[in-house]
Amino acid sequence: MSVLAEMTDPQVTQRLNEFYLDHQSVIIEGVETVYYDSLSKSLSHHIDTPIVVALHGIPLSGYLYRNLISDLAQEYRLIIPDLPGFGRSQKRLTWPAKPKRYISWLSSFLEEVLPEKRKVYLVGHDFGAILALSWAQHKPEMTAGLLLTNTYLTIEYLYPPLWPITAAIPILGSSLTEHIGSARLISKLLKNSFYADPDPVLLACYTDVYHQKDARRLLANYLWHTNKMLNFIWQIRRGLSEIKCPVIFLFGEKDKYLRQESCEKLASYFKRSAYRLLPNVGYQLPDEASEVVTAELKALIVGNAPS
Repeated sequence: MSVLAEMTDPQVTQRLNEFYLDHQSVIIEGVETVYYDSLSKSLSHHIDTPIVVALHGIPLSGYLYRNLISDLAQEYRLIIPDLPGFGRSQKRLTWPAKPKRYISWLSSFLEEVLPEKRKVYLVGHDFGAILALSWAQHKPEMTAGLLLTNTYLTIEYLYPPLWPITAAIPILGSSLTEHIGSARLISKLLKNSFYADPDPVLLACYTDVYHQKDARRLLANYLWHTNKMLNFIWQIRRGLSEIKCPVIFLFGEKDKYLRQESCEKLASYFKRSAYRLLPNVGYQLPDEASEVVTAELKALIVGNAPS
């Protein structure tokens, strides 16, 4: 166990147990998915309550959107899953952790939790934003709008950290990543992605799961498929004209991984889009500027979105 985890373990346990208290689970494509759904707690939701599905990035969890729950769970129906292999969802998958398998999982998951086939607003960060864009392409009739933060769709403006590149090395990459991908190392990498030093307990809430060998192995398998991620991204970019709903992009001005030019480039792909560069914010925007995410999401839903 890392020194960080040893110092903060009681607080981490308490925070995570409180967060997951209202979660439930469902088996999707052979994998247990843990998720939050405010429908099970709110008495104010009715048939036309807007539905928001929030998808986290890697190597995070649905804990990324804890502030959305506290701010908006009474106003909207919020559905926040831990992606398969992450957070408290099942670690041993029945399928390889490839991007296309995750979009298949997302389709099956939303069919299960939304049998009424209603339109949804999708919030996505990092890989979660990539999933949201792919969903919007394939299910335009079910997509009301997109709010995406620090997405790497414009890979030509990306400065990726060395670790994912190392993980994609044939034969050796996956096993190497599994062995070096300790909670301590992941904590250092996450800390570097923030503009200002984050709360150590917050970092431990994300990295505590990586004390589990199965979690490290799954992350290594996901990163090993980086080459397939590139193909997945190019397929999405070729079909961006199919996305007709309003799209809002939020980026941190102090992002160490994405150049600022990517914001304008992304927005230019869509007829109904807007972007904001947030000062003194790094890559982990939903944590660093949660109040902006809340405000922009509300604006998107009430109709003040780009037109």
